[in-house]
Order: sequence, then structure tokens, then C-alpha cells
Amino acid sequence: MSSPTLNRKFFTRSWMLFGVVSQKKFLSKANLLFFAVLLLALALQFVIYYVGLIPSKYFSVLGAPENHSKFGRLVAYSVMLILLNSVMLSVLKYLTNLLSLTWRHNLCVYFHHIYYANLNYYKLNVLNKTIDNCDQRLTRDVDQFAQLWCKIIGTLVVLPFSIAYYSYQCFHQTTWLGPVSIYIYFIVGTIINRFLMTPVVRYNIKQEIKEGDFRYQHVQVRNNAESMAFFRASKFEREKSNRLLGSLLDVIYRLYNWSLLLSTAVNTFNYLGSILSYLVIAIPIFNGDYDDLKPEELSSLISKNSFVCMYLIYNFSQLIDMSTTLTDIAAHTHRLGEMFEMIADNDADDNNNNNDCPSTTESSYSCTSTTNDAKQLLQQPVTSDSFPAFYENIDGVNMEMEAKFAKDDDLLCLVSDLTFRIPSDGGEHNTSNHDEKQSTNQHLVKSLNFKLHRHTSILVTGGTGCGKTSFLRVMAGLWRKYDGQFTTNLQFGARGVVYLPQNPVLTQGTIMDQIIYPLSTPYTQRTLDESRRMIDEAIDLVGLRECVDKHGGLSERSELNWKNVFSPGEIQRLSFARLFYHSPQLAVMDEPTSGISIDMEDRLFEICKEKQITCLTVGHGINLRRHHQLELKFGNDDSWSINPISPNSSTN
Repeated sequence: MSSPTLNRKFFTRSWMLFGVVSQKKFLSKANLLFFAVLLLALALQFVIYYVGLIPSKYFSVLGAPENHSKFGRLVAYSVMLILLNSVMLSVLKYLTNLLSLTWRHNLCVYFHHIYYANLNYYKLNVLNKTIDNCDQRLTRDVDQFAQLWCKIIGTLVVLPFSIAYYSYQCFHQTTWLGPVSIYIYFIVGTIINRFLMTPVVRYNIKQEIKEGDFRYQHVQVRNNAESMAFFRASKFEREKSNRLLGSLLDVIYRLYNWSLLLSTAVNTFNYLGSILSYLVIAIPIFNGDYDDLKPEELSSLISKNSFVCMYLIYNFSQLIDMSTTLTDIAAHTHRLGEMFEMIADNDADDNNNNNDCPSTTESSYSCTSTTNDAKQLLQQPVTSDSFPAFYENIDGVNMEMEAKFAKDDDLLCLVSDLTFRIPSDGGEHNTSNHDEKQSTNQHLVKSLNFKLHRHTSILVTGGTGCGKTSFLRVMAGLWRKYDGQFTTNLQFGARGVVYLPQNPVLTQGTIMDQIIYPLSTPYTQRTLDESRRMIDEAIDLVGLRECVDKHGGLSERSELNWKNVFSPGEIQRLSFARLFYHSPQLAVMDEPTSGISIDMEDRLFEICKEKQITCLTVGHGINLRRHHQLELKFGNDDSWSINPISPNSSTN
């Protein structure tokens, strides 16, 4: 990230984020709260002005015996104003807190919308190497951006009006020398603080990065405590934690050094300002402008004029004080803006590549011929936004898609001259552009051709690193293909295609939440009792009834991390329970039974066959061959082959 300071990019990113928090609606809740804060802050300035004049009134009343009768009324007047001032300050703080919460809600909801769209959460956390700690940006940075801006926004908007008014009053009572000297004083302080703010902003951003790295280390320990204990990794993890802590504290130490200079400049400006106010007031007094006043009148006038000058200086001091807050705001603004821009770049890149659909060619292996008409019936090439959401109709396939494939009901997907490789470090920017073919990045698989039909399961095999899991990523639209096409006639979800990754997802919640994932509630096409029976059936099919009962049943116990509760084999069987619940036509699985016995493996694949679930499975176990009809084998030199599996091959 270039120039992380109060530059033009800071204001551009701030304006973009303000558009988000206001929801670009004039009468949005955020704007109404903002206007309420602004009006209350303006009204408070009038009250503060009259409160500031109270001492001068006491000088006038107490200094002249003929005014002593006014003392009681002045006390009542003073108490009333101070109480009004106190109530308005409290209400202003309350409204500011509400505004901060509203801004945080709007920012979080918006960022959640773009973060979870088009698999951006995957691209930023896995493919992209320039964005650090997305979780921290979505939590701490959003929270601090809202809190810090709302802390100063009312004052920042009111200050220009307040400065203009008190400048006029200062000029009226001290001639032009008063406001001019205060303005020069402010300009000098601003220049000094501007110089000191740049390194503070830079180290604030570095601190946020180091804080995220340090926190992530402890999250890793929490999530992998058992595996680390098996390795007796205490020494390594302790040294790593201390190393990250040292790196964090080193940055904070440098930040404190620069903050010391900045705070010294800010405090010096504030306290010297109180002396400057009396120097300004002294000018008309020494010129003899007030020689005709009585002592009590002069005292009252000095008190009134000193308040005007000091409050003008105080307004400028507030601007200087904001420099420290603005350095923190700048750090959070740049981090959120950078994330927003990276997501926008990803989406624009997706749109550009989706407009370029290369032609397909005939498959080199097929059970039936593929005509041009059949190809036209297929879905457009799969990309990260091909399936915006998990299809949630358990009663049948997407009717709009089903109509496209009426001429070839058994064709599930078509792979035509598909070439893919590991994405570049910058993210998902490897496209079919021929200029990229000069890259030294080697292909994993080149010119892959095959068709997948219902009831014809495929076993994907090959050596380590040859591209088996990478092929599944291309199928799911996580990686963009380099050339060729992968097309499918299935929606993503119920009665379509469901993926079982090598590292199963166990979400926070109950065991029922694990079964119905990624749904938040059971299928709405079923009653609650019917859904419960479907879930119970899935649990019984994978043999986890006793395990579920032991852990409190389907919905009685909630866990943050179920991976610390279930064994690896139980987690894999739970994944199959999820598969059976969603009942897809195609299951794409990566090493789904590596922790399961052969007997249980046979049982699970037989259930898939009974439920008419076609499988595309990455695996090494020879027993898997008996449950698949074709073997797609990848070589280590971008080669591939696809052949029928002999019925007796699993016993060889």
C-alpha cells in the first residue's frame, strides 16, 4: 500500500466509506442521526458561549455594591445554563454512540455483502497475497473507523462556524492583531503536526498488521491444540509466539517514540494558547482603549474578552488535537479502502473474463456422441459467480436449468480442452489470454477432455501435486481455467452438485447446524418434523447415532469448534450425513474416506448408489475402485488419461 497517510487517497477512500455508512439515502437512519448530532452540537455552542460569559457577569455583580441585588438571579441563571449544558453534552454523547453503532452496522453489512459475493472471501484469504488479516479489517478496523469518526465528526463540522464567529468577536474586541496572531499560531502548529503525523500513521498501520499476525498465531494454537500436543510442539509454538510478540512490540515502541513527539507538540500548542489569549487582550489595554472604565467594568471586560480569545484558540486546539485521532482514522481508512478496492478489482476481473467464452471441442473419451446442439444446452462455463447461492429446493432441480438439458438428461458436465495451472500470486488473474502462455508457470493439466453422465462415477487418481485437488477447484469455480471449458447442467446445492472438500467445514453451532450446512435453517419445503426425520435418517445412515446422543443430541449442545470434539473419522462420516441430507445428483469429493474403515467406506458409497448420487472422487485407496466406473489419472507432466475400471480391479 503506497503512502499510508493523510493524502488524496485518504480523502477518496473516506468519501467512499461515507457513502456506504449513509447508504446513499438522504433520509437514512445514519443521516438522520448525523443531522441530529450536528444540530445538537451547533446548539451546544450557543449554550457554551453564554456559559463562558458567566464569570464576567459575576465580576460585574460582585465588583459594584449597587449590583449586589442581582446576585441571586445570576446564581439561578448560572445553574440553569450549566444544567442545560450538562444535559446537552450527555445527549450528544448518547446520539454519537448510536451514530457509531449505525455506521458500524452499515459498514459491516456492506462489506459482508461484497466479501461473501463471488467467493471474494476465498480469493482474499487464499489466492491474494497483498491483503493481510481480512478478519481484522472486518472487525477491529470497521469498529475503530466508526467510533473514531463519530468521536470527532460533530466537532469537525461545527468548528468552521464556531471559528468564524469567535474570529469576528476577537477582531471586534482586540482589532486585527488578535485574530491574525492566533491564525499564525495555528498555521505554525499545523505544519509541525503535519510533519509528525506521517510516521505515526505509517506505524499505526504496521501495528494493525502485527496485531493481526500475533492474534492469528494464538487462534492457530486454539484450533490445533491437539495436533500440536501430539508433536510436543510447545517449544516451537512458544518461540514463534514470542517472535511475533517481539515484532509487534518493536513496531509499537517506534510508534510510541513518534507519538511522544506528536503529543508534545499538541500539548505545547494547547498550553501556550492560554498565554497567547492574554497577550492578545493586553494590546487594547496597553493602548489605553479602556482607561475610562471602572475597575469592576474592566475586570468584566477582561473576563469576557479572554473567554472569546481563549475559545477561539481552543477551537484551533481542537483541530490540532484531532491530528492524533486522524492518524488512527487514516490507518483504518486505508486498510478498509484497500480491501474494498481489491474486491472491486476481483469483480471487474471476473466480469471481463466472463465476457470471453472460448469455444469447445469434441471430447476424446465419451460414452455417447456430443452434438453441437447438446453443447449449446449446457450451462455457461463455471466461474466463481456462476452459482450466487446454495440452491435450497430439495424437491427438485432448478427448473430453469432443467429446461436447458431436456435433450440430454444424463449429461451432468462436459470438460473440453481444459487446461489449468496454479493461479499467480496476485490472485485469480490467469485467463485464456495468449500473452500469459509465455509465463514460466507450468500447466498442471493440459487439454483435458471427458464427459460425466449420471450413474457413471469417476475416480480421480495420480501422484502428489499433479493437480487432482486443483481440478476440483476449477470445477467449483474457485480457480479460473487457463484455457478450454468446464460446463455443467447442475445448480450448486440441493438436487444438484455438492462438494466435500478434503478439510470438512464444521461451523459454530449445534450438530444439526453441521448437517444442514450451508443452510441456516432446514429446507422450507419440509415441515419441521419431516426435516428432523431427514436429519435423523442421515445420522443413522453414517452410523453416528450413538456419537450424536453422547454429545447432547442434534440441537441441545452448541460448540465453537466441533473439530476438537469429533475424531477425524467421525468428521468425515458427518460430511457424508450432510451429503445425504442435501441429496445431490453429483457429489464431488476429495479424499472423503481417508479416516474411515473399508467396511464403512463400502457402506457409504453403496448408499450413494442407492440414492442415485453420481460421484467424482479424488482418492488413493484401491477399495475405492469398486465404487467407480471410470478412472481419471493425472500425470506429473500435465498429461492425463481416462479409462474404464475393471470390476475386479479392487481385489488386485
